[in-house]
Amino acid sequence: MVKLFIRFGDNKTPRVGIALSKSTFKKATERNRARRLISTGFEALYTTLPEKINIVAMPQANVLKANPKEITDALDDLLKRIKKNEEDSHKTN
Repeated sequence: MVKLFIRFGDNKTPRVGIALSKSTFKKATERNRARRLISTGFEALYTTLPEKINIVAMPQANVLKANPKEITDALDDLLKRIKKNEEDSHKTN
């Protein structure tokens, strides 16, 4: 549904970017809808994001068939996995 690219930086607040391509979403209305859906999902989860995180989200074509709740749940699952991996990496260091 969506690919996330994550980096941790020196920023004081979480940063989220959404990257779309014309090859995936042919029409501008599709790109705008995909951007709004992903943005809505991140708005619901923004307060739970770590403060130094930088995220670039790349929605896939099937995001247009999903409802906002499904997208929020998918993003939440991905972010939980990322947090778990980050905690595990700190334990091994």
